[in-house]
Amino acid sequence: MRRSHPRLRGSGLALGCAALACVFGLSSSGCKDPPDPDQRVAPPAVDKDKGDALKTEAYREALELALPDARAALIAADPLAAYQLGLAPAATPPLRSAERRALERLSDPARAALDELDESYLPGAEVVILRVMRFAFARINDDLRRRAPAEQDPMVGLHAISATLDELRYRLVHDDCDTACQALPAALAEDVAALRGQLRAASVAGVTEAGLASAALAAEARALASRPVVAQTEPLATGLEQLAAACDAHRSWLEQLALALPKADRHEWTAKPAPRKLHADAAIERLPAILGESALARRLSVEERIDLAPGPAFVEIERHVRRWQALRETLVGDPDPRADDPPKPVDAARCEAALGRLRAGLEAVPEVGPPSLDCARYVAVIGDGPISEGRLVLELLDLGVIEPQRRALRTAELPEVALVAGPWSAQVHTHLRRLMLLARLSEHAASAHAIEEARRALCLAEAALWIHARLGPPDEVALTVGPPCADIGDAATITARVTGDPRAALAGFGLSLIGDEPARMVGFDRFFWAPLGLMKILATPKGMHPDEYSLPDDPEPAPDPEVEVELEQL
Repeated sequence: MRRSHPRLRGSGLALGCAALACVFGLSSSGCKDPPDPDQRVAPPAVDKDKGDALKTEAYREALELALPDARAALIAADPLAAYQLGLAPAATPPLRSAERRALERLSDPARAALDELDESYLPGAEVVILRVMRFAFARINDDLRRRAPAEQDPMVGLHAISATLDELRYRLVHDDCDTACQALPAALAEDVAALRGQLRAASVAGVTEAGLASAALAAEARALASRPVVAQTEPLATGLEQLAAACDAHRSWLEQLALALPKADRHEWTAKPAPRKLHADAAIERLPAILGESALARRLSVEERIDLAPGPAFVEIERHVRRWQALRETLVGDPDPRADDPPKPVDAARCEAALGRLRAGLEAVPEVGPPSLDCARYVAVIGDGPISEGRLVLELLDLGVIEPQRRALRTAELPEVALVAGPWSAQVHTHLRRLMLLARLSEHAASAHAIEEARRALCLAEAALWIHARLGPPDEVALTVGPPCADIGDAATITARVTGDPRAALAGFGLSLIGDEPARMVGFDRFFWAPLGLMKILATPKGMHPDEYSLPDDPEPAPDPEVEVELEQL
């Protein structure tokens, strides 16, 4: 290779131009000896603060430009939340293959745009928004490309369908069900029929529980279709009957699968996903009933952004079980007010009387508005079946106070944040919000029901953690959770419940994560829908960077775990 002469290295063009300028008298500064080309010249001073300010502005603009695409993908990922927020018409969850492919096309460019942003140049508020959305798209990517929950848990799709049916009932009670809303049951019937094509591996316990859930959904759909106010709307009534028939057919298929699974090939929760099925009747592999610590930790991390330490978590749940037991003794006492509260038929007059008591009691709570519910409509949709007074008050509190007011709060939030929900968060918030409101009211039977439901949720989560994290033998679970949790059953009953639907069994875990500290409660009440592991980020005080904010009782951060990287053959 030819080497240039030392005197010719550098900017030869610049030197040549300078020499010509001297020859022709074009240089105003006079002709000087040219600088040594090997001489180092100090670069001009750079205003770092000005450069950082420009970068901050550029990244803020880039984040703003990325929001519309991110919003479209988040709406496609959670149509139910989008409908509740008024961002899109009623639609069913993306359970079918075509819907999932459409979601993939929307999410990929949105995620790529967010990945290009450097949060170190963004203000604290924008950092929070970016982190929330990055978590959401990581969860979507895991669902689409890595370990789709519906491929290993037959309850996942049924939970999504049940949530949509609950939304339909809520809309009917509030007389707010438009044409798209009325079309939901027929679309849900198609979703149910598509569920069997998604499943690639399952446990016998999970399939058995899914069969029971399918039967319950069928009965629920038929009961709603039988109400006169629903029967008057032909598309809605027909769709509900179609949904009930689809759930019956799905239950029959699950019962046959439960008989065949014990002979199927075994698959582990921590193994690579089973090969994708080519047709709906392809063989489904058998999963063990117990998740194990690794699979459980991964699930909590991906779905709720919770870093699980099973031992300390179990101790904390135990502490909260005792706390809720003490709350019952303080707020309710003995004798149990539910003993003198038998179920009675519901009519509009009884509903109005209970609603009137709620309205009068809540007038003393300035941050809570009056109940929003039409009792005649409520009875027409829900029915006049027997229900105790405590249960009636609790249901009216949920439908007429808690749910309408928190929907208004969520709707006022930035859509890209409001669309990122946690599977357990709303349920956990309902338990806590009930307690906060009933503490101001003299509804002792309703308080007893609310406290007992929350305590049982904690007990079930405690048992689920004991079994799925393998903290001890399953046959000792009833003895371990002890007398405060005796009403959730014996060891066999508990094991069947927590292995049949681990996600539902662990939902009460969130009650131990929020705690009773004011800083946590204020943040959770404001961002009640968000994944529980993101609650501290969202509750960061204004002007403070999330990494600089911690509650006084937060433990020291643990070192990052070792990461094992595997290359998979595609």
